[in-house]
Amino acid sequence: MTGLRSVPDMSTLQAEITVSVVLYNSLQLLKERQDFFAGLPHLCLVDNASSDGSADWIAVHLPQAKLFRCTENLGFGRGHNLALAACDTPFALLLNPDCEIDAPAMGCLVQCLMHYPDALLAVPRLTYPDGREQENHRGFMHSGGRPQAEHSAPEGALCCEFVSGAALMVRVQWFQEVGGFDPWFFLYWEDEDLCLRARANRRAVILEPAALACHALKRSSTPTAKTLFTRHYSYITSKLYLRRKMGEPLALTVLRAAALLLSNTLSMLLSLLLLDRGKVIRRAARIVAVLTAPLQLARAQAVSSPLKLFGLK
Repeated sequence: MTGLRSVPDMSTLQAEITVSVVLYNSLQLLKERQDFFAGLPHLCLVDNASSDGSADWIAVHLPQAKLFRCTENLGFGRGHNLALAACDTPFALLLNPDCEIDAPAMGCLVQCLMHYPDALLAVPRLTYPDGREQENHRGFMHSGGRPQAEHSAPEGALCCEFVSGAALMVRVQWFQEVGGFDPWFFLYWEDEDLCLRARANRRAVILEPAALACHALKRSSTPTAKTLFTRHYSYITSKLYLRRKMGEPLALTVLRAAALLLSNTLSMLLSLLLLDRGKVIRRAARIVAVLTAPLQLARAQAVSSPLKLFGLK
């Protein structure tokens, strides 16, 4: 694919884009980006039962936003599904609270989708706040499906296998036609699952490096022991579920789970000796996820989120 280097006048495209952001105790980030959000004509904010006053602040300071006050934490994918069900623009930018993007980059992503009519979604090039490149995709050139040792941004638009969900510009109609995000995922791996279904429906997934966004990883929510546990619990749970959904043999999943259990148990014991509270929480979350995996996977179609089984939502 040839990269798109001209950026359209954003004033001609703003009316075509809804920005969707799913929030959980993200008040500080909202305040930091108030001017950006205030300038958006179409904005959907999904508050996942935050306890920091985010929803009340939005009602006062961002009155143009379409605000969804959830009574429970729906997670990432279900939150965006809710927002896009009420979306009346042809394009939507699904944006993490800890990811910053400007109007020209948004316009560039829309231009990319217009240029490639078979594409379901396009993502920008990501950097860390210090300017370092952040891996945002896995392309077909990687041997055995593994990323290359050193990451560098492509020179032009690239059709990918998988992309990160930190900033996704999607065609709303096609997003809904492929089923949106699988509601079983609470956090993590729902973006890879979406990419798999895009390809199954012959819809391209594109990285457009001419668009740039800054992603400050893991700043979306105020850090607490509960959020740390939930993140790592969800990471393992979602990974095992995705592999089974992709058709991985049960025996291989069991072996993978056993290896995770052993490695995380040994790591937690070492962390206990070193009195490293954060690592103890992370490893404990992963151990719980593995031990409860049989129940989670058996009931995958019966619950909207694995966290509901254990009161962790």
